[in-house]
Amino acid sequence: MTLKMYSDRFAYSSLLKGSVLFLFLILALSCRISYKFDGASIDYNTTKTIYIADVINSAQHQYAPLASRLTESLRDLYIRRTKLEMVPYNGDLELECTIVSYDLAPMAIQENALSAETRFTMGVEVVFTNNVTPSQNFKRTFTEFTDFKSDILFNTIEDQLVEELSERILKQIYAATVENW
Repeated sequence: MTLKMYSDRFAYSSLLKGSVLFLFLILALSCRISYKFDGASIDYNTTKTIYIADVINSAQHQYAPLASRLTESLRDLYIRRTKLEMVPYNGDLELECTIVSYDLAPMAIQENALSAETRFTMGVEVVFTNNVTPSQNFKRTFTEFTDFKSDILFNTIEDQLVEELSERILKQIYAATVENW
């Protein structure tokens, strides 16, 4: 091989490597991977505020502190996990929640017609309004339940069970409103 052939091959190889590198850089700069550790997929350029109305308790059976606890827990969740500013009315996002069920039902009936377990169910109806992206608006009821032994008095474990179910319902509400998976 002559020196000219080596020179041509080297130039072609360099040109090919340069083109591949250029293409790779264009691809890398045009792709954007976004990870958010709060789980929210909110465009903070367009969505800046949230309004969370006081939770209303319209369940037939009521637990007095439940509405205020849910209101505060819901507000705290959005403050901790998003950059949204809480506003007193007309937010970019709006949440209106109503407790629609707070019930006990016998489960696992035994031979003596007594219940071995009781099911405790809570349901919260949510009206979500996204004033930035109205196609994401919804009205949905989130329900959770847990079973406990019927020989345990409900009022002795009520606080614990309310806390457990409330936490699960709040996670569902958060996921449905701002995670958008």
